[in-house]
Amino acid sequence: MKISLKWLQDYVDVADFLDQPEPLAEKLTAAGIEVEGIERPGQAFAQVVVGKILLKDRHPDADKLTLCQVDVGQGESQQIICGASNHQQGDKVVVALPGAVLPGDFKIKVSKIRGVESRGMLCSASELGLDLGSSEGIVILPEEAPVGEAFAQYRGLEDVIFELSVTPNRADCLSHLGLAREIGSLLERPVRVPSPEFTAKGAPTQELVSVEVKNSDLCPRYAGRVIRGVKVGPSPDWLRQRLESVGLNPINNVVDVTNFVMMELGQPLHAFDVAKLRDQKILVAESLPGELFITLDKTEISLKGGELMIRDGERPVALAGVVGGLESGVSETTQDLFVESAHFVPETVRKTARSHGIETDSAYRFSRGTDPEMVKLALDRACELIQKTAGGEVAEVYVDHYPDPLLRKPVAVNVADVSERLGYEVSAEEFQAILRRLGCRVEPMLESSKDQPDKAFAVVAPAYRWDLFQAVDFIEEVARVKGYDLIPEHFPPLHYHPSPHVQDYSHQERLANLVAGQGYYQAVNYGFISSKWSEGFLGNTELLKPWGVEVSSAPVPIQNPLNADLDVMRVCLLPGLFKNLLHNYRHSVGYGRLFELGSVFSSRPPEAEDRKVPGQATGPGPFAGDRVYSESPRLALLGWGQVTQLWSSSAANRPVVYDLKSHIEAILSQLRITQYQWLRAEEMEGKGAEVPDFLHPGQSAALVVEGRALGFVGSLHPLLLEREKLRSSVAVAELDVAQLMRGQPRSLKVKSLSRFPAVERDLTFVLPQSLSAGQVLGEIKKAAGVNLQSARIVDVFTGGDLKEDQRAVSYRMLLQSHQETLSEELLQGLQTKVIEQVKRKLAVEVR
Repeated sequence: MKISLKWLQDYVDVADFLDQPEPLAEKLTAAGIEVEGIERPGQAFAQVVVGKILLKDRHPDADKLTLCQVDVGQGESQQIICGASNHQQGDKVVVALPGAVLPGDFKIKVSKIRGVESRGMLCSASELGLDLGSSEGIVILPEEAPVGEAFAQYRGLEDVIFELSVTPNRADCLSHLGLAREIGSLLERPVRVPSPEFTAKGAPTQELVSVEVKNSDLCPRYAGRVIRGVKVGPSPDWLRQRLESVGLNPINNVVDVTNFVMMELGQPLHAFDVAKLRDQKILVAESLPGELFITLDKTEISLKGGELMIRDGERPVALAGVVGGLESGVSETTQDLFVESAHFVPETVRKTARSHGIETDSAYRFSRGTDPEMVKLALDRACELIQKTAGGEVAEVYVDHYPDPLLRKPVAVNVADVSERLGYEVSAEEFQAILRRLGCRVEPMLESSKDQPDKAFAVVAPAYRWDLFQAVDFIEEVARVKGYDLIPEHFPPLHYHPSPHVQDYSHQERLANLVAGQGYYQAVNYGFISSKWSEGFLGNTELLKPWGVEVSSAPVPIQNPLNADLDVMRVCLLPGLFKNLLHNYRHSVGYGRLFELGSVFSSRPPEAEDRKVPGQATGPGPFAGDRVYSESPRLALLGWGQVTQLWSSSAANRPVVYDLKSHIEAILSQLRITQYQWLRAEEMEGKGAEVPDFLHPGQSAALVVEGRALGFVGSLHPLLLEREKLRSSVAVAELDVAQLMRGQPRSLKVKSLSRFPAVERDLTFVLPQSLSAGQVLGEIKKAAGVNLQSARIVDVFTGGDLKEDQRAVSYRMLLQSHQETLSEELLQGLQTKVIEQVKRKLAVEVR
């Protein structure tokens, strides 16, 4: 939001900051009103002055050019060639002298045009970058314009503009008067509030326009007044300049006044053309589903029903607090006005604006909260300025529907608490002075005495500070006004031992560090996602249940989504990670490893046992007994591409799924989980489990830890890669964190080293392609007994004398005893036992 210091000067004295505004900006920023930037509009018009044409003649070599002698002040004149035709001798004009730089980086310098020297330029409005009513020809200034005066000073452009970033709780600072109050409290300077004066006479407003408010709960206060006989036209220069200084475009005198009052007092207004109000009626009521409404910018929207509207006798004429309607707006033919000033509940304006994607200055303020006590002052101020700029007769009696005036309750604040919380002494007198400068009403609650120096005060916040409603809020205001830098640095007294971290938090922190140690970058996505995108990625979610990650088929909907693409809570982490992949891949990132540790959400109908859970909601409503909601922690990993070296590309063709699998195994090892296996779909319990739609049927497996499936790893389905035009191998994994971290941290089991030598034995089995090598490995471990230290796959062979559907897999066993040296006879017997058990259980042969 932009604030003009020159405009601000009308309400609080800031003259000493006009030449050097940085100290004021620093003080405001330190108090929580951040000044993001400082602009000096006048600097853009250096070397641009008011001039007078002393002599106008024709250019000797060009019929369409004129040769002018222009007085630019201090008895100096310049010869300037001009191509316009709307100027005459004796006119006052705007002159850009050599050295000036006009908008668009247009540099003015001495030049020759058709052999004749020109020392400057006579400027048009477009060349100055200003809206001065007409851009045809050069700007002709009034006769009283002083020759030689800097144009910026003459035009009132010698100003300082603050670009403010106002936090949502400080809506009271979204105006010049509001910021003046803030500056007045910080600098201890008086604040001047406008006192409108105008002539009121004529018929009461209700005789000309009847007003009815049906939804007082959404519109606590609604005021309005009729002004008859106005003349709509261009605004005077002072009004145009004020609006331009804060980035608003002038429209006409009536609309400009409403915008001026909004920027001055923070209260949005709207003016209706009485002649366009059917039945001369104003009704504040909710919309009907399917109604059409055309905004001032000619946008047609279909109302959903429930939006708060301003209606006439037949139709909606304004979205309350958001935007006016085209069919009732002020135009050049308007003669009678109904000026509206109201207070709307922030939630209803925010919901309406977000639902229809409409952003206006009015909605911005109403959705953050306006001052209901400012309604009458803003209406009077608008009537005063409209009467001055457009004429008209203001109705003597106005409408003010305010059935339940705002009453702020007093809050008890003890000065001793202020000093204790801030860490330095604050006297009762200083406490009262600061809060009264902020507009609060402060009354003592207890009489002080020598034995009881502490004082308690009843503090009532002003209506425009709705964010002050408890004692600590007023304590913070004291700290803010005095300066946060005064709060001393020291450790607070610790009367209790710090509470330990929640175990789930510790587990997730440890898990995140382990995954990051494998070379993965952590992604943090929203907990909500597009239902369309999620369903398109996951396909049939029922297929995921046997793989250890149950996914809800009924996502939790969001009642007020940020936009249409974020309409449900996520049921799986991978759709969000896949979006991260696409963003990176389409920005030429050909290799990446990402992980996310977060929650997924599900809902289901309640069962009988749910009703018995203490604290479980069972009543009607979207968050009660019609659904049971749950939240589960998950770990998802995603990788794409391979790192290739300059002289070697052997790794480029390796499927990424092998990397993810090895990284998960490394994490399991660090978690001291040794009893796990990878099972393909056909090997899983129940036989014939289907592969999820988004996974490659031949490159996917479930992770089974200690007999329980808790996740999966696999390559993405080729059709999915083709659909998104991905030319890289992509692999994903998702694990149930709660199951993965069961029993953590696991104690480290240590045993002494054996004094006896270890022996290796290799066995090679001929396996059908349909049989997992891991199943054979499992049988080897079972049969080998206690002397087996490790067993692993060392080689896979195909071809030769083997059939097409066979492969030879070699296994290496490391055998060692803690009691004796293993004899050859014992080793042969052990080897025979392993071979026989594997052959019997799996029907394979030894090669």
